[in-house]
Amino acid sequence: MYDGGKKITIKLALFTASAILSPVPIIPLHTQDSHHTFMPITSSAKKALRQSRRRRTVNRGRKDALHAAIKSYRTLVSKKNLEAARAELPKVYRLLDKTAKKGTIKKNAASRLKSRLARSLRQKSE
Repeated sequence: MYDGGKKITIKLALFTASAILSPVPIIPLHTQDSHHTFMPITSSAKKALRQSRRRRTVNRGRKDALHAAIKSYRTLVSKKNLEAARAELPKVYRLLDKTAKKGTIKKNAASRLKSRLARSLRQKSE
């Protein structure tokens, strides 16, 4: 719109009538995926973010190593290579105990996995 040499801007309404009447709440785009757009303000929040990122990478590495060891053990058991599986089982136990001690997985989860792994070996050997 042009008015005597001055530019006049017209602001449009942000919401349409259907959006206002909608039962579903409308969330702004920048808050839908908040863990990617989180920017800490205080120095303690910045430090907490650094710590959580560091811990996440360490925990992810521990879990990946644990899952790889469990997978190799289970493939040995499924191929009925029982002597190698018996030799591998203490290594898997050690990894389970370490990850539980560090708090990456819970203690009961570690003991449950140990029980299931031993049971699978016992069932295949019978």
